[in-house]
Amino acid sequence: MSGPKVIVPNYVLAKSNCVAQTDIYAYCCMNECEGLYRQLEERIVAPDGTHEQIVPIVAGLSSSTVHAPRNLSQTLLRRLEEIAQGSGGKLLLHGRLFAQWMHQAFPRECPYPHLAGTTTSLSPYAWEAQTGQAGSIGRRLDLAAHISALERSLGQPEPDAESAMENGTADSMWTCEEEYLVNATLAPVGLATRALRVLPQIVLVIIFICAALAAKYMSVSGGSGHTKLVSYLV
Repeated sequence: MSGPKVIVPNYVLAKSNCVAQTDIYAYCCMNECEGLYRQLEERIVAPDGTHEQIVPIVAGLSSSTVHAPRNLSQTLLRRLEEIAQGSGGKLLLHGRLFAQWMHQAFPRECPYPHLAGTTTSLSPYAWEAQTGQAGSIGRRLDLAAHISALERSLGQPEPDAESAMENGTADSMWTCEEEYLVNATLAPVGLATRALRVLPQIVLVIIFICAALAAKYMSVSGGSGHTKLVSYLV
């Protein structure tokens, strides 16, 4: 089927599908990809990993639509090697390229990572405020009927994701721009904040020096060294 298409996990996880939103929380669809990432993090215990570490872990991960163990396609393996070569042999687990690779490894669970600033996801309330158009049940029913009509007109199931990877139909979605989704750079700290952080250490040093001096004077002059010690410290 030609023409515009919808990336299913991006649509499912979009803000437009969140309901009962407040300033504190919102009810949104569960992100199954986060569970896959959690298993990777627990096994690797580092922000990055090697090709040799990641391949057997991902091949052994199961999801609601992917059953493990499985053999990853040659295209997936080649692209993982290319990502590692571009970053000194390490694969950043929270970089855009690896997220893009995870989308192709789990196309129904992991969303496609668009470049920052190229897309905008709005909640229903924000969309209504921006466009001035209120959503209605009638429009949703029209959309559901349209989707049902498309499903009937297809007449054949959607190609398997692995087959799409092998015959090259997924190449148009692959881009080489990297972005780091987690910034490890610390924010600048003011002088007053730094002073407050080191103050406890300074106090401990002073207490240690006083204790050492007290022990020294007590060992030299017995109990009579108390007055000398006080006058010395003052």
